Amino acid sequence: MNKYALIFCFLFWGYFAMAQTNDIMEFQSIRLHDTIKTKQTFKTINEVDKINDTFFFTTKYLKEEGLFLIEKRESYWIVYDYNDFASNYVVGKHHKLNNQYVSIEINVSRSGYGINLYSWYLIFDLKNKTYLTLDKSSYNADEKNIVLNKCESMIKFKNNTFTVIRNCLPKNECGNCIESGIYKVKNGKFIKIKSSH
Repeated sequence: MNKYALIFCFLFWGYFAMAQTNDIMEFQSIRLHDTIKTKQTFKTINEVDKINDTFFFTTKYLKEEGLFLIEKRESYWIVYDYNDFASNYVVGKHHKLNNQYVSIEINVSRSGYGINLYSWYLIFDLKNKTYLTLDKSSYNADEKNIVLNKCESMIKFKNNTFTVIRNCLPKNECGNCIESGIYKVKNGKFIKIKSSH
C-alpha cells in the first residue's frame, strides 16, 4: 500500500473515531428508496427478517443488494434504504429492543494492507424512520497476522438504556469503537448519561 493510501485510511478512520467519542450523537433519516404498489412486485422479495406485522428487513430488493427496511401501509409498501456500506459485508438478524427500536449488527471486511475487520451496531427508530450507526469493533493485523490494534465494544440494552463496555489492544488505542458508558435515546439523540472508566 502506498503512503497516500495509508494516510487516507488513517484520516478516514480518524473521522469516525472522533464521531464515536461524542457524548451526544444524532439519529439520521433513513433514505426513502421506493414504493411497492403491486403484490406481484412484493412477492419477488424472498428473504425476509420480520420485525412485526408492519415492518421487515431484507438484504435483496429487486436486483439490488444492501439493507432495506420495508413498511406496510394500507395497500402498498414503502422501501427505505440503509446502504452506507460498500462491499464485503454480512448483515445479521435484527434484535427487537422494544416496540420502537430494533438493532442489527453488520460485519465488514476491508481490503488493503493485512487484515481489516470492522463491525457496526445499527439502531433503527421505527416510529421516526431514523437510524444511528455505532462503531462496535475493529481488528487490524499486518500481512503476517500480527495484531496492530483491535477493540470491541459490548453493547447491551436493558430498561431503555444502552450499556457499553469497551476493550482495546493496545489499551490507549480505542478510536474505532464507541466509548464505554451508559447511554439513552432521547429526542432523536443517543446521549451518554454516565461515563465509565
